[in-house]
This record gives sequence, C-alpha cells and structure tokens, in this order.
Amino acid sequence: MDALLQDLRYALRSLRRAPGFTAAAVLTLAFGIGANTAIFSIASGLVLEAIPFAEPERLVNVDHVSRSGRVGGAVAWSDFDAWRRELGGFESLAARTWHGYTLSHDGSDRAGALKASGYRVTPGFFATLGARLLLGRGFLAEEGEAGSDAVVVLSQQVWERYFGADPDILGRTVRVDGAPRTVVGVLRGEHRFPAGADLWVPLVPTADELDVRLLGVIGRLEPGVTLAQAHAELDALQDALERERPEDRRVAGTRVVPLAEQQTEYQASMLGILLVAVGFVLLIACANVAGMLLARATARRQEIAVRASLGAGRGRIARQLLTESLLLALLAGALGTLLGRWGVTLLSGATPEWMARGVMGWERIDVDVRTLGYTLALTLGTGILFGLAPALHAARADFAGVLRDGARGATGRHAAHAQRTLLAAEVALAVVLLAGAGLLVRSLIGLQAARTGFDGDGVLTLELALPPAQYDAAEILAYQDRLLDRVRALPGVVEAGIVSNLPMSMTVRQERFRVLETGAAPPLTPTPGPTPTDRTPEPPAWAATAPGTAPASGSGSGARTRTGAGDDAPVEGWAAWRPATPGFLGTLRIPLLRGRDFTAADRAGAPRVVIVSEAMARRYFPAGDALGRRLVIQGEERRIVGIAGDVAQYGPERGLPPTVYAPYAQAPTTDAFLAVRTAGEPASLAAPVRAVVAALDPDVAIARVSPMNDVVAAFRAPDRLMTAVLSVFAAMAMLIAAIGLYGVVAYAVERRRREFGIRLALGARAADIVRLVARWGLVPVAAGTALGLLGALGLGRALAGSLYGVRPGDPVVLGVTALLLLATAAAAAFVPTRRAIGVDPAATLREE
Repeated sequence: MDALLQDLRYALRSLRRAPGFTAAAVLTLAFGIGANTAIFSIASGLVLEAIPFAEPERLVNVDHVSRSGRVGGAVAWSDFDAWRRELGGFESLAARTWHGYTLSHDGSDRAGALKASGYRVTPGFFATLGARLLLGRGFLAEEGEAGSDAVVVLSQQVWERYFGADPDILGRTVRVDGAPRTVVGVLRGEHRFPAGADLWVPLVPTADELDVRLLGVIGRLEPGVTLAQAHAELDALQDALERERPEDRRVAGTRVVPLAEQQTEYQASMLGILLVAVGFVLLIACANVAGMLLARATARRQEIAVRASLGAGRGRIARQLLTESLLLALLAGALGTLLGRWGVTLLSGATPEWMARGVMGWERIDVDVRTLGYTLALTLGTGILFGLAPALHAARADFAGVLRDGARGATGRHAAHAQRTLLAAEVALAVVLLAGAGLLVRSLIGLQAARTGFDGDGVLTLELALPPAQYDAAEILAYQDRLLDRVRALPGVVEAGIVSNLPMSMTVRQERFRVLETGAAPPLTPTPGPTPTDRTPEPPAWAATAPGTAPASGSGSGARTRTGAGDDAPVEGWAAWRPATPGFLGTLRIPLLRGRDFTAADRAGAPRVVIVSEAMARRYFPAGDALGRRLVIQGEERRIVGIAGDVAQYGPERGLPPTVYAPYAQAPTTDAFLAVRTAGEPASLAAPVRAVVAALDPDVAIARVSPMNDVVAAFRAPDRLMTAVLSVFAAMAMLIAAIGLYGVVAYAVERRRREFGIRLALGARAADIVRLVARWGLVPVAAGTALGLLGALGLGRALAGSLYGVRPGDPVVLGVTALLLLATAAAAAFVPTRRAIGVDPAATLREE
C-alpha cells in the first residue's frame, strides 16, 4: 500500500509538471469515455431496462407465424380463449388491441377533447405484466363482460397533463369516444405498456371479432417453465385448433419470444451500431494517448534509467507508468461522465416527442448507477489499455545504453515505430466511422430528393378524432361537409380535403382486396356505418409509426390465377386503404392520370367507386384495362373510375405500394386528417382552422397540427438522428486522429532535429526534408486508410437495411472518405513540417 501511495504521489507530481500534456490526454480520453457513457445510458434504458416489471424473464410475447413466413401475426379471440383455458405452462395470458380514442371531461369543466392512444385489454392484463398502479386498481374479472365494462385506467402522463394530477380522479366520470366511463386507476408512468399508451379499457369482443386476428398476446410463464417447453405445448394446441378451421384461414404455427426481445429488437440493432461507433472513438482516443505516453516515456528515458540505476526494478518502473496512465484515465472518466450526462440531455432534446413517448424505457434514460459502474469499468480498462504500450516499452529499455549515450540513445526508435503503428490503427478506425457516416448522409440526401408523389409545400394538416358514440355515418358526413365549407371560406385557403390517413404520417391502414373477373358478381356483404380503425393489436416499432396510429394489417399479393386482368396477374392482395373527399388529390397535388376524381354524387347509397394508384393498376391490370374494372374490398364490390399517381406512403425506401382511394362519403371514419392548401405560410392558418373545428364541436379531438413538410420531416426524424449522431462520432474520430498525427510528426521532427540540421548543412534542400517528414507521417496514414476502407465495407453491409439509393461499398463515399482523411493528415502535418525545414544548420553544427 505504501508503494502504491508513493507511485500515486509521484504520478501527480509528474502530471502537474506537464500541464499541456495532461490537459490534452485528459480531454482526448474524456470525449471518448463521454460518448460511450451517453450511448450506454440510452442502451441501458431502452434495452437492458426496457421492461421494468417484476421477473421480466418470465414475460413472453405470443403470436402467430403466417403461412407466408411472416412473424408477429395478430391472434384471434377464439385462439386466445382456447390458449388461456388449456395451456398449463403459462401462469397467465392477457390480450390487447390498439384503438385511437377521444378523451374528454364529463361536465362544464371540460378543457377540450384529447386525442388518445388507447388499448382494449383483458382484465388480467396488468396482473400478467406485474405492473403497479399509482392510484386505484386494474380491471376486475366481471368488467370483462358486456354491460359492466364502462371503466377506464389512465396513464400517469395523461392524469398529470390533462387532469392536472387531480387527487380525486378515482370514481370520476370521463368521456371516452363520447361515452361515459368511470376512472378506476392510474398506471405508473414507468409501467405504461405498450409504450405511448394513454388509457386502457376492458376488452369485450363482439361477435364479429371472435375470429378476426387483431389481438396482441402476452404471457407470464410458470416458474421453471422454459421457452422451449411453453412453445412446444402451445404449438401442439394450435395444431389441433388449425385442423378444425378451413384451409384458407390456417396459420403455419406460433412463436414465443421474451417480451423484452420483442419490444427492443429495433432499438437494439440501432444502438448496437452506435455502441460500435463510440467504441471506435474510444479506441482511437486510447491509441492517441498511448502514442503521447510513448513520446513522453522516450523523453523521460534518462530519468527512468537513473531510477533503474538506483535500484528500481523493471516491474516497479512499469507499475509507475501504469499508475500515471490510470490516474489520467480516472481524471478523464470524471470529466467524461459529465460530458456523457450532457450528451444524454442533448440527444433527448433532439428526439421528437412522438418518437420518445413511443419507446419503452425512454423516460428512464439517465446516467444511473448501472451506467456509472460501466463508466468506471471502462475507465479502468482504458487506463490499462493505453498504458500498457509505454509501460512495456520502458520495461524493455536498455538503461545502460541510455546512461552511456545520453540524449542520443537509440531507445526512441522503438517508441517511434510503436507510435506509427498506433497512428495507422487510429486512421483505420476513423475511416470506418467516416465512411459509415458518409453512407448515411448520402442515403438521407437521396431520400429527401426522392419522388414522394405529392407536393407538401403550403399545406397545413391536422388530425381529427370524432367521438364514435356521438357520430354515426350520416353525422360524420354532415360534420365533414360543414367543416370543409367553413375551412374553404377562410382567407388564404386555396383548397381543402379530408382523408383517412396522410402519406408518410406513420398512420397505416391496409385492406385486402380481390380483383373480379369480367362479368363476375359474387355475393357481397356491405359494411354499414363508420369504418373501424382498430384492425391490429398496436402500432409497430417507433421508427415506422407514431403513437396513436394504426399499423398495417398485413401485406402480400395473395393467390395467382388466370383472369382477364392478365395471365400472370395476381387477383388478390393488400393495398393502402385511403377514403378521401373530393378535392383531396388536388390539395396534395397528387396527379390524376386517367379517369375522374370523386364528386359530390359519390355519396352513400350511390354506386361504389374507387380510384387506384398507378402501381396497383400496373401490377393487377397489366393489360392496361383498370378503368371500369371491379374489385371487392371491405366486403363490397367497387368499380374503378380513376388512376392516380403513386405516393410513397411509407417513404421512398419502401417502394410505392398499391393504394385504393374510396369516396369518404362511402367509407366514413371517425379518425381522419384535414389537409388545407394555403396561399401563404401554412402555420399562419393553424389557429383559424382550430377555431373552426372547436366551434363545430368541442368534443372533436385535434392532434398533430403541422405543415405537411413537417409531417415528412417527422417521418425522417429517426434517419436524421442516426445520421447526425454517427456523423458527430466520425468528426470526433477524425479530429482525434488528426491530433494524433500532429503528435507523431512533431515527435519525429523533434527527435531528428539534429539530423535535419546536418542534412541542410551538407546541402539538402527544403523539399528533401519535406519528403522525409511526409514519408514518416503519411505512410502510416496511407496504410491505415487502406485498412479502414476494408473495414468500411463491413460497416456498410451492417447499415445496408438503413440505406436508400446507395450501395454499402459506394465508391464515391469511400473515395471522398479517403481524400478527406489524407487532406486532414496533410493539414495536421503542416506545422511540424515547417518546423523541420526551419532548423538552423549553424546552430546544429555548434551543438555537435
């Protein structure tokens, strides 16, 4: 212990005598440690602690595997009911299905309706999760029966934001979709599941829902039951159920996965890439500081040799140098922790609110005890990593030769070789990060320039939610007419329209359709009244959708038969379903290529018509005869009267999906978007349009009021955030590598100053000295660049799923990356090179 304290005091004195070196080393390491701390804090909250329930390892997600191989299929109530009655490997099973609600006060103190993302859940839902309520209770078993289900549980966030954290909220009556419900509980904010949920109501399936696959199912395994055992039991039961149903309604099997894995799959992949990136930054910082310590150890070789001659063993000398490196690392770790906390705050502030609230664990992101432990371990490991090279170098030094030759000892050559090796490694890692950032930047530029099929300039949008209990189909249409008339009368409004979901708004709705052969007229089953929107259990991952929106219910082209549409044309498939009013296509400047737009004559009771997208017409009617053809969708036969231009509903990177537009009057929905084309700045009309909506009915909830260009920007937010973060790390890596190169070249110039003076005295030109310095510094840079380009190909393949319009090995990106590194290296070597050619030959000869 005494020896350790002595080493520590000596290290403190040594570092205090070299404040410039100490500051440079600590800052370099602090940036690397801080970046790792920030990303690990986010990973800890979003992946390691994303499921904050009791015994989370026993929680599983249970779903179907479709016959096409698609996993994550929703479950029908009939299957779920059989599972919970007959499966013994599960302590409990619970189901949920997403639904967009309007929430309002019941009484004169109303503060306007709230658009809420809600879930219908079975009574045992909260108990299965192990979720804790802040106030009140969950649902009782009898509240899962029709007539006893007029209750609601609120999220803590809604209770605080909308009800002002009213302590008397329990027992209070609120209106959910216009119908009264009694508040029986408030769920803790950290236990909100699924992420982004605002409220929960009991799930009471209707007769029409018993065989519709719309449920998401979670389960809690019995103690000691493994995933494999639970899956085997479930598969056996499901096989028996499948044998009892028609062939066309069967699924291929089931899937049982840990709930944490199912909830964190997307963010884990993205955070994994960022953790690799910050790991590279830290390795570059370590290599840089190791090079600085090697240079310092070489400059101190006489001091170290004297200590050895006075009895200090090689192990003691190595330990002393390791103590100095660990002290540097601890100082950097303390500063890095502060930088990491600042980085977490910065990233949180840069993340769109809708995206943050839709991710499990986001509200718990902080530099917590787990993160501090990680940072401490990282700091100690870093100190040992960058301290090993100078310690081993000093331990192998020829102390006798150093004392004999003094300042001319040859020990520095070994340190110089190690420095150049470390520099090459730094450059290689920096090239990998720069190339990755370059690929994402070019992909983002391509996405922004890609054709979307609509023009959002000058368009204001807002989401509307009418309470279903107060609006039947006729009342929805009457409200729509009044709303459009008043909005179109506002000064500055050019055109306005209503649509069920906007392109790139993260609101997804798909319907299955069937193309009819010429002359075919199968029995139809019309669906009266407003179209339901809760088709699936919940919105998908946060990068693909926003909370409060319904996801796609499926995809695929279905069976293929020979029909009048073309010998090889598919006759069944999925299409984006978009009821819209007359004028909506013109509002977004979606071109009508053939046929006609909807008119006021396309009302309820009139012949059913649709407009299809060009992609749909091309795929399902390759003979070019889509106009006048018929298809069955939502159980109704409809005739195609127009062909519209394709729209990138889910972004250009996901192609141009088949789309079916229906007259809004023939397929009204209580949830819709209003789009208003303005003659000026769209935001200036936000208040007048809000006032019109509120004046017509204050119970109509309004959400997401923003220009259409902001809707598209929000859709691109995950791409931009990922690109920005990786670009920052790449810039840090390049800066640290440039500092490292400067240090290596400056060290080489100082070590060979006498040599340069003698060469100049003997007639060497300045250009000869420049070539010597360039060869010394730029050769490892070139080698590192070559190695880094190979590594960049691997990173590009890892990022392939996030790229659009650019290949993982894009030669432009790789070429620009290499040129940028070489230019940075040349700039970093400029000052030491000028110092080399400025050596005074006469002064050098006098020293000799």
